[in-house]
Amino acid sequence: MLQKNNIFILAGLFEKDEENNLFKAYVCVGKDGLVASFRKLHPFINPFLTPGDSYCIFDIHGWKCGILICYDNNIIENVRATTLLGANVIFMPHVTMCTPSLVREQVLLIRNYGKKEWKIPHLSGLSLTE
Repeated sequence: MLQKNNIFILAGLFEKDEENNLFKAYVCVGKDGLVASFRKLHPFINPFLTPGDSYCIFDIHGWKCGILICYDNNIIENVRATTLLGANVIFMPHVTMCTPSLVREQVLLIRNYGKKEWKIPHLSGLSLTE
């Protein structure tokens, strides 16, 4: 399917490393296999999860992309760092469970930081839409 349609799939999963540490991860897979893998930086809810230690930048059809998982998005420095590393698009799998989120303010900040004219996003339920 990926080869036939030249598409990418992003999916969340749990991953173990060589030392048996457990991570919450998100991967991007394309027609040639694994494109990118990101481990959640701030898994504060579960004491059994190990935090990741790096940001992730990768290319999809000429777009520089990054990934931040759930609460990683609420820490503005993660969003800023991912953007400064070159990301034009940040995939933000995010479940707030009715917890207030700063995603809208972060998107506005990044857009202002890039000094481009963009539409102001609006929230629909708990999702960011434009």
